[in-house]
Order: sequence, then C-alpha cells, then structure tokens
Amino acid sequence: MNQNTSIGEKIKLCGLRKNLTLKQLGEMTNLSTGFLSQMERGLSSIAIDTLETIAGVLGVSLAVF
Repeated sequence: MNQNTSIGEKIKLCGLRKNLTLKQLGEMTNLSTGFLSQMERGLSSIAIDTLETIAGVLGVSLAVF
C-alpha cells in the first residue's frame, strides 16, 4: 500500500464515521467529487493545505492522516 492509498483510506473512514457522502465532503471543502474519489482510491496525491482543509471539515487532526 502506498502513502496516497493509506491517506485516502483514512479520509474515507473519517467521512463514513461522520456519515458524509463524497458529494457532501466536496461541498464542504470546495473539492470535486471526482478528485475526492481518486484521492480515496490512492490514484491522486494531495497537497498538504488541501489535506488540512479536509481534516478540519472532518474534525480530526492532520496527524491522523
């Protein structure tokens, strides 16, 4: 498992715990559902500032990822 896949899986789990769909997460972060989907599957890397935004929306520390 590569680092992108690991981060994506953790984002997906955090989103599921908050009962958020990709569409809802996308609306809350101003990211497209397509990008979020690719990120969850480890097909796309993510910038640290974007990861900080996602962590904030999910209510977790950046260290979780």
